[in-house]
Amino acid sequence: MTKEIILGIMALVGIGMALSKRDIVFTITTFGLAAGAYIFILGIQTINISFFVAFTLLTFLLAIGQKGVPAPNRLALALISFFVILAEMAIYQEWNSVDTLRYAMLIPLLIYFMALIGSIPIKRGLSCATIIAADALAILVKGIV
Repeated sequence: MTKEIILGIMALVGIGMALSKRDIVFTITTFGLAAGAYIFILGIQTINISFFVAFTLLTFLLAIGQKGVPAPNRLALALISFFVILAEMAIYQEWNSVDTLRYAMLIPLLIYFMALIGSIPIKRGLSCATIIAADALAILVKGIV
């Protein structure tokens, strides 16, 4: 239940952040991530994993390959996305190292909080990073509780 609450609230925050910017690519990606979060809240597990991971992978690819995105922004979005993709796949496939990957969610959360306070400037894609970091927080909380 904790994961649903975290994802639901942060999906709304991410959508609000996306609508305040004029970046159509990351806005569409944010809406896809939010849809994946709400599909998870509805309880459709397998569709959520594939939907959410697909849009997280899209964010990863956009962070790496899109022109006009500054280098620190690219690196931050790519790292946040990479760790969450890895953890979601490990949870879905029930790997043996799931517990280690749950605690590795501290890395994307640290990067996200550094972006919020301004240490790492994320000018594009912060709305995507918000929803992905919320998933990282939910994975971490589920590992602790």
